[in-house]
Amino acid sequence: MASNAFTAFAASAVNDGSVTIAVDMDPAYEQEILPAANQLIKQFSEQGTKLQFVTLNPAALSVTNQFAEKTPDAVNLGYIPGNAAAISLLKAANKQQPVLMVILSANFITVQYWIEQMAVVFPETRIGVI
Repeated sequence: MASNAFTAFAASAVNDGSVTIAVDMDPAYEQEILPAANQLIKQFSEQGTKLQFVTLNPAALSVTNQFAEKTPDAVNLGYIPGNAAAISLLKAANKQQPVLMVILSANFITVQYWIEQMAVVFPETRIGVI
């Protein structure tokens, strides 16, 4: 489960803004990551946070779609091909900078892509990793 400290951080990081959740885990890691992710997404939904889901991993598209289907009013950006370069395409898809980016991944290379590119594309966005 997501730690209370991270959950509190995530809740306090979001006032009126939106949260982008990057779902970039291989299906083999779902059992390890999904419990914490589900708890966090549920909390965001209950507080009325605007959520959007995206993935750079085609293997994670089904999980991305499941999250979006279970979350009312969520925006599903789906799969964006191009690895790190694709993150810059998020700027075109977003009308405003997300307040928080939560990365769901068991792959440190993917996490590195997100962190490095988000610092360029959305420098004010806070980042959390599960």
